[in-house]
Amino acid sequence: MKWKIDAEPKAGDIRKLRVFAWRKTKVGDYWVWLETYQITELFFVSKDDFACKNIWDRGWCEVSRETLHPAY
Repeated sequence: MKWKIDAEPKAGDIRKLRVFAWRKTKVGDYWVWLETYQITELFFVSKDDFACKNIWDRGWCEVSRETLHPAY
């Protein structure tokens, strides 16, 4: 398997990840378990950029979590 390497992210870039909850996880007002949910993350370059509480100087910071099933 191979894929093209993407360019480095820039400050303010947003990505959305679909994650499977193997363990009980809080998503908004719900507990999710054995189900997929979505995480939205923001890339930051310094701790002061977007008020991300992270120990690193740069990286992805979780902004929100949403369930993927509108029936909730």
